[in-house]
Amino acid sequence: MKLHRQTVALAALGIADLAATLWLVGRCGAAEANPFMARLLAHSPWALAAVKLGALGMALGILEWAWRVHPRTVRLAANAAVAAYIGIYAVGVARANDTSHLPMETSPSPISARIYARIHAREAARREAELMMPEPVAEARLSSPTMARRVID
Repeated sequence: MKLHRQTVALAALGIADLAATLWLVGRCGAAEANPFMARLLAHSPWALAAVKLGALGMALGILEWAWRVHPRTVRLAANAAVAAYIGIYAVGVARANDTSHLPMETSPSPISARIYARIHAREAARREAELMMPEPVAEARLSSPTMARRVID
């Protein structure tokens, strides 16, 4: 049975959403926004994954079944679902990273603070490494006797 593009796109979006959720919660200290899923996640990440993938599988199965009965209507609905999923995900990411509504003295979210700290640490390490490296121009000047005299003069 060949799956429609929209079904594959919705499956990929759902799996990417699950992977991003588990990664952000596990690595960055994020929290699940959906209260039902948050309870499952507090119980076990495997419980969250099982429910999410089960619900996704059932929805996609119903979508493929309905495609046979009303192909035009289902195609429009599936296209709208893909667009809505991307839109809702984009709004969620934007809201999670938006600090304009917070007072100025409020610190950034724990996720943003960790990301910024890692970026700054990498930049500081890179700058430190650059300071420790010998200057290649000075070595090239001294490698030739005529250039060495020019540098000394």
